[in-house]
Amino acid sequence: MSKSSSLEQKVELFNIKNVTPGMIVSQDIKDKNGFLLVKANMELNEKLISKLVQFGLTEIPIFVTHQESNIPINNIYLNQIFRNQLLNSVNLSIISFIKDEEYINRVINLASDLTKDDILMSLLVELKTMGCNVLLHSMNVVALSLLIGFKKAFPIDRLIVLAQAAALHDIGKKFLPKEILEKEGNLNDEEKKIFEQHPLFSYEYLQSVKGLNFEIPKICYQHHEKLDGNGYPNKLTKENTHKLAQIISLADSFCSIIGNDIKNNRKGFVEAIEYLSGVGGVYFDLEDSKCLLEEICIYKINDWVVLNNDDIGIVTKNNDSASLRPVVTIFFDKFKQKYSFPKQIDLTLKNYANIFIKDVL
Repeated sequence: MSKSSSLEQKVELFNIKNVTPGMIVSQDIKDKNGFLLVKANMELNEKLISKLVQFGLTEIPIFVTHQESNIPINNIYLNQIFRNQLLNSVNLSIISFIKDEEYINRVINLASDLTKDDILMSLLVELKTMGCNVLLHSMNVVALSLLIGFKKAFPIDRLIVLAQAAALHDIGKKFLPKEILEKEGNLNDEEKKIFEQHPLFSYEYLQSVKGLNFEIPKICYQHHEKLDGNGYPNKLTKENTHKLAQIISLADSFCSIIGNDIKNNRKGFVEAIEYLSGVGGVYFDLEDSKCLLEEICIYKINDWVVLNNDDIGIVTKNNDSASLRPVVTIFFDKFKQKYSFPKQIDLTLKNYANIFIKDVL
């Protein structure tokens, strides 16, 4: 027979940054003029929380129920459940497009080690509550940031800080209005101003987390800065931007262009690589850009591809310096008639300057 459970309800003051939908307020909440904003015993939702933020409320009295039971549902137990889900996200991330199998294994191994950190895991659970896309994007940024760190032979202590900051860089988005965070299409000017505050929200929130490396809040604060001073929120230039923030800025921009449909968005990869080829050394550190471009493999060996002249063939070799232009062995012409003898073309050669891959079958 299981032990009986006892429930005890208390009132605790929560910082507005830690208030989440589903919490129940313990008393009427009014603005400084006495206007009623939320009634006692009301369950909070995203709109009500945004309303409280807009009116400058900093602490909210919340009912908290403590349960004593033989079932170990606590933070550690939750982290154990979430650990496997997180590692699955890593395996579904952009790492499958990294050329070197050794780097792929190193990303997976370090990510696995990080999931043993209860502080980090508790914070990543909060990303999970914002939806799968935010978490998957963060795992993509972790993978590419670590790739650059590995290529540059960072020591393990810097790799850990880099990975943790990459994982947490967008946690400030939890304080954005839902309509902005989930809006499809372009934001208007006013919405952009609000959205561009999320690095500041990340900084302020992470500063309050005990046991977190002291550099991480600052790195997250700067992850949208660009080296030429055209980033946000503070328009910092290279000399004023944390080195690890520069790497995460690059990885974040690259992943944002591709989106979360990693497996089915080759066009997004092409756009991301062309973008990085153009702005590497301007927005981002040139060496970091080269590290990433050298290791991203869009077209895998044995991929069937269609060229812009409608010939059909198979990728037989990748060129390290030009990931968009591999070696292709052509088997079929534009009429889908098989050539008597397959022909191999290297798309990096001048003879084929006007030929490129337009689709993957």
